[in-house]
Amino acid sequence: GELQNEVFARANGMKLGDVAQSMTIHDGTAYIVVNNSGIVFGIDPETFRIERVIRGIGSPRYICFNDSVAYVTSLYEPRIAVVDVATAAVADYIETPDHTSTEQMAIWGDTLYVSCWSYDDAVLMVDLTSGEVAGEIGVRSQPRQIALDGDGRLWVLTDGGYSGSPYGSETPSLFRIDAGTFRIEKKFQFYSTSTPSELQLNGTR
Repeated sequence: GELQNEVFARANGMKLGDVAQSMTIHDGTAYIVVNNSGIVFGIDPETFRIERVIRGIGSPRYICFNDSVAYVTSLYEPRIAVVDVATAAVADYIETPDHTSTEQMAIWGDTLYVSCWSYDDAVLMVDLTSGEVAGEIGVRSQPRQIALDGDGRLWVLTDGGYSGSPYGSETPSLFRIDAGTFRIEKKFQFYSTSTPSELQLNGTR
């Protein structure tokens, strides 16, 4: 029943940075992706002190883990950074030609699904064995959030863009995709005036 502010600054003697975009907890470390500052802090979720720092990624957005490897998407780079978790260093890149903005991710088997948000309408399928984009699924304008449920279904939420956008705008929608066959099974359409966001799953997925 208690709220504490500025815990990062108090623990580390410095501000977190410009736009704390997302946070993911993995193996007892909380990874905070700070978009405009171009940095990812790995902190102890109990003490809030910095344990590791990932640098060298232009405009990072989200981080996703697969054993000892992490994948970090970018708002302005046509590639996904592959990070060695042990060293917190960028070890490689997955090139995403024709897609300059990658957003949220989900892993199903050996496939990394990646939503392409800004001025785009695709969900990429990355083969984690080869480290290359193996295909893509076209949805509606600006797929932002992505989540994998307990039945192997991928849920993709599009925000539809905005009125006056050079890319155009569409009605926001929620797609259900079979992660094994890559087939769109269902589409739920929102009202044209709605702005759905922050897709989440419950504890049992």
